[in-house]
Amino acid sequence: MLALVGLLWLVMTSVVGAGLLEKGETVGERFRKAMKKITQKCESRSLARGEVCGEVAKLRPADPLATEEGRFAHSIKIPNPLPEDSGYRPGMTSEQYFDHLCKTEAGEFIYKTVDNVEGIFMMRPRKEATD
Repeated sequence: MLALVGLLWLVMTSVVGAGLLEKGETVGERFRKAMKKITQKCESRSLARGEVCGEVAKLRPADPLATEEGRFAHSIKIPNPLPEDSGYRPGMTSEQYFDHLCKTEAGEFIYKTVDNVEGIFMMRPRKEATD
């Protein structure tokens, strides 16, 4: 079955890449047509003992909102892409620039503010860029 899914994926990506979709047809529509053909072929013939046919057509997408984690992940609001002008002006202090960014871009993304904190500890420090 995995080979069938892989083959179907390869065919679909080749079709899209080659521009073979009908005019106005979406990839989803093309996929549904292919799944319908697979189902019809499997229903029209008798299967050999132990043969599995059309199982890929029975697959259904998972509901991302079915679990608490999924609902939380979909509730997170991410910021819009940054504008070209970051708001930095020559002569601004780092504190002024930080305050500007907090007012213009952070909004509801600041979950909690605390006092008397001297710094942060990066549990997963960034790797240094190499050539």
